[in-house]
Order: sequence, then structure tokens, then C-alpha cells
Amino acid sequence: MISPEILRRFSFFNELDNNHITKLALISETKDFQSGSLVFDEGNFAETFFLLAQGSIDLFLRIECENPSESKEVLVGEVNPLEPLGISALVDPFVYTSSARTSSACTLVMIPSDQLKKLCQDDIYINCCLMHQIAKSAISRLSATRIQLAAAWA
Repeated sequence: MISPEILRRFSFFNELDNNHITKLALISETKDFQSGSLVFDEGNFAETFFLLAQGSIDLFLRIECENPSESKEVLVGEVNPLEPLGISALVDPFVYTSSARTSSACTLVMIPSDQLKKLCQDDIYINCCLMHQIAKSAISRLSATRIQLAAAWA
């Protein structure tokens, strides 16, 4: 459990009232990560939803080649303080679509997906608000990816 005050810092929860924030705080925790730590891996079951309280995180894809020495990681985005990551924890098929690694020391708010999904099932208002924010986040990341693609092809 964390203090509801921590969650109030995130605009991701702006549509929720104090009662909803308290419910979320009861199932949340914070964790510190050193720079270079893998937070989650592409293709794995999305068992946790995250919010970045401090630091910065790189999102990347692994490009596998027949010759393992030629395999590489491609940076596809970054997460800045007060932004969500691991939104796949609430979106079917519940699999992380990229990998995330800290690019500096970080503090993350972590919410287990099973508890978060249960809370969303029990309270349709929380579900609606979180899905709205997840859609906004996904569209923002898609827009950034389009800019990267355009730059790469220019």
C-alpha cells in the first residue's frame, strides 16, 4: 500500500475522486530501480501496470537475427516522470509489446494487473477512466513512433 497522495501526482488519475484513488493506493506499491535495470520484457505476460514517479525509462524492441551477434535492440520510445508504462496490463491479450529498461535511477509505482483488473470489474467508473487514459497514452506513443518512422525514411 502507498499513500493516496503519491497517486494524486499523476494526471493519469485526474478523473478519479478520493475514494477511487484510495482503492488504487491500497493495491499499489513503489519500488526503486538502478540505472540499466530491465523493468519488463517484450512478449511476457503483463502482470504489472507501472507509473514512473522519478527517472527515465527507454522502451525498445529486440531484433533477433540468425547470427546472435547481429541481434540488436531498437529504441522505440521513452517514458518520462509521471507517465504510465506497461499499459498492456489492462489491454487484451495482456502481453507487453516492448521491453522497458531504466536509463537512470528510477522510482516506479507498481500495480499488480490481477488486482487492477478486479478493481476495474467491480467499479465501472474506474474502468472507464483508466481505459480513457490508456487510450490517450497509446495514441501519444503511436504519434511519437510515426514521427520516428518518418525521420528514418526521410
